[in-house]
Order: sequence, then C-alpha cells, then structure tokens
Amino acid sequence: MAQHDIEHCKSVFGMLLDASSQDGNVKKREDIAKRLEDLYSKLASGAMKTPASQKVLQIVKAVEAQDVAGAKNLHKELTNSDWDTNKNWLVGVQRLINRG
Repeated sequence: MAQHDIEHCKSVFGMLLDASSQDGNVKKREDIAKRLEDLYSKLASGAMKTPASQKVLQIVKAVEAQDVAGAKNLHKELTNSDWDTNKNWLVGVQRLINRG
C-alpha cells in the first residue's frame, strides 16, 4: 500500500480512536492503539493481501462518509475472509466502528 494511503488510514482511525477515548478508559485506548499499529505495520510491509488492504481503504472511506453500516459490512467481509492472519487488528477496528 502506498505511504500516503497508510497515512490516510492512520489519520481516520486516529480520529476514531480519539473519539472513542473520550470515556477516559486509558487501557482500552492503549489496547486499540496497539492493534492499529499491527494494522499499519502489515500495510507498510506488504504482509497483507491486496484485496484485504483495499478493503481497509474502503472501510476508511466509509467511515469518512459516515457510512457506519457500510464500514461494518466491509469489516465483516474481512473477518470472514482473513480472520486468521488479521484477527488482532480486526478486533481493534471493530471496536472503533461499533461505537459509531
């Protein structure tokens, strides 16, 4: 994935993380942040299949369009197809989009 796309993902997921952290639960924030770092490192190293990384971008675009249902559907597709290799960060992203 191109570096600017990774930065875009970081920016959108970071915004969601900030919003979800307003409850003051530091442990939850740290856990999700750690899971997101796993996502970013997989995207940067090319360790993720192209269809999966494209879905991550689609989730980001859905979140930006405030299409929570669309983001959840894309997340579900990723969970069904790539759970074994991506379950760590999928849990973090799910926590972020489910609060929307």
